[in-house]
Amino acid sequence: MWTAYYRGLGLVDERFADGATATFTALTTPTGAFLLTTTLAKLTMVGVASQGLALLGTRSVPKWSPLSIAAGAAPFLAFWDQNNWMLIGSVLILAGLMPIRKRLLLDNERET
Repeated sequence: MWTAYYRGLGLVDERFADGATATFTALTTPTGAFLLTTTLAKLTMVGVASQGLALLGTRSVPKWSPLSIAAGAAPFLAFWDQNNWMLIGSVLILAGLMPIRKRLLLDNERET
């Protein structure tokens, strides 16, 4: 959680602790706008995995590339807000996208 980097509520003046705690709870409880944005972000990762898997079976990219993209989206969905797992997912997605980028660049050079 982002508050861990700044000692969270520990730096709040004692006079404002009750209000700050209530605000923090309201901002981080999975309801309302927070629930909506979290749900949309998770759906985005489902979309990334689906787009990656759509390339599975084509001979345009190596077979491991779409699987890497889908495997990279999985930690985002399974371990939401746990940065270590999300970093692993990002690395897997990036690794899966590299052959696709290479293929797109090669095709672009052929057309020009």
